[in-house]
Amino acid sequence: MSLNATMCQDVLDQSVVVVSDALAKAKKSFDDAMAKYGSLLPKAILDSVTKAATKVFAVVDQLQATVDAEKAKVEHMIIEAQTKATDLYDASQSLGDAQNST
Repeated sequence: MSLNATMCQDVLDQSVVVVSDALAKAKKSFDDAMAKYGSLLPKAILDSVTKAATKVFAVVDQLQATVDAEKAKVEHMIIEAQTKATDLYDASQSLGDAQNST
């Protein structure tokens, strides 16, 4: 993998980790808050908060799936660009060899 491709992959990996960590921390914070304060809430409010959180976390899960899918697309583009760069380099080498032999 070329230096630029490696750098792109590293940035991509770090970005995915940051997003994934943020989503996981949000879920954990909610779970911790519910464990600590959930028993203090009236049942109707607790049910409402739980229902809303379920919807929010469904969106969070969709976001994570989107992040993972986009990461896969970018990884594919990095590989494709690297392949094309290698092909271009090989073609230029062949052209140089052909010019040198004439």
